[in-house]
Amino acid sequence: MAGQVGDDRWPTWVLCESRGGVVGVTSASPLTPALGWSPEEQAQSATFLQSTVTDPRFVGRGLGVVIAFWALDYAAGLGHDWVRRGVLT
Repeated sequence: MAGQVGDDRWPTWVLCESRGGVVGVTSASPLTPALGWSPEEQAQSATFLQSTVTDPRFVGRGLGVVIAFWALDYAAGLGHDWVRRGVLT
């Protein structure tokens, strides 16, 4: 993910705690990938969250919720109708 920071193709958002340490990061794309999404879904205006990482020391503090709210705001600012999330394990 560090390589995506500053790359306009992968807007990357960093969540910092009050002392400035990074506690979460996510990257977004205006393209929905083919894997797991129909051609109709791929054609819809959407922000796709490609990668998200949070610091496990902050488990239970709602970092994922903060990142989700950022994604909703970011997508709305772009005029996108959807926020999508890729999950590969």
